[in-house]
Amino acid sequence: HDTFVDYASLVFGEADHGYKDPPLDLFFGPVVAASKALAQTFQLLAFLVMRHPSCLRSASRSVIHRALVSFAEASRREVATMWWMVDIGHFSNTNSPGKHLQQILQMLSKAKESASILTQELPSFIEGSEQ
Repeated sequence: HDTFVDYASLVFGEADHGYKDPPLDLFFGPVVAASKALAQTFQLLAFLVMRHPSCLRSASRSVIHRALVSFAEASRREVATMWWMVDIGHFSNTNSPGKHLQQILQMLSKAKESASILTQELPSFIEGSEQ
């Protein structure tokens, strides 16, 4: 999320220096990497809960569910972004670089919210260090 804001400053700085089309494609790699890492985290958590249900009891599963809701919204926004990339070659359905960046930022904000729920709340619901 913070790296995204740094990149956005760079892109808009280049746009202010006469570039007709700011290089928005430089966002693709970091955004995909963040999305992929979060998806893999949830895949692993889901497997661990299924395989070792006694380690992650109801309260911890509730936290994971809340984080999954934010992840689902981030994923929905990512799919919408991919739709517009395929359809018109942009991150959103506008011709505005600012709106393209806003679309990506909204997705990353939901992904960050999801990760924050996991990292800040889940550890207090895991009962022992062996878990």
